[in-house]
Amino acid sequence: MSEPMYDDATLEYFKEEQRKDLVGQIWQYVLSLEEYIIRLRNQVNALSEGQPPFPDPASDYTLSFYDHPSISGV
Repeated sequence: MSEPMYDDATLEYFKEEQRKDLVGQIWQYVLSLEEYIIRLRNQVNALSEGQPPFPDPASDYTLSFYDHPSISGV
């Protein structure tokens, strides 16, 4: 019988690294969406006559989840 290539601790380490990588990729995607929303709002403001619908294009669409328990371990 051959020995396993990785022990349980190493496999768990790989899984945790994959999770962290996924969270990082999702965060980068969220940031790109944020930039996209701001660009769209700026375009809408530029095309609008009179009072712009988004006086501050970078406000009022984000929520902060930094105090959520699931974030504490990241």
